[in-house]
Amino acid sequence: MLSLILVLGSGLGLCSASWTPPMGNAIAPFAPANDDAWLNYMFWQSLSGKPVESQASLVDAYDEAADSFNQWLLTGGPNGGMAVSPSEYQMYTQPSNPASAYLGYD
Repeated sequence: MLSLILVLGSGLGLCSASWTPPMGNAIAPFAPANDDAWLNYMFWQSLSGKPVESQASLVDAYDEAADSFNQWLLTGGPNGGMAVSPSEYQMYTQPSNPASAYLGYD
């Protein structure tokens, strides 16, 4: 009992107010932020020869040829407007995000 009182009274107990994180000013010293964890994952995957890469979009958003599908999406609608909504255009022209499951977009 006396040893318990000495440990708690000396500031070495579980409620020590003088504890500082081992990494300086870090808020959460025990786990990296999601961005850091994802960057570390991508780094190690690339070193192992299995890089995490985005898949190309279905439609090239920079294709400006007059007969291209991209131009039809932008100007093929009624009165020369968009043939699809802006969100559908983004869906066709945005590259895949290999981190979507990790980030919780599924």
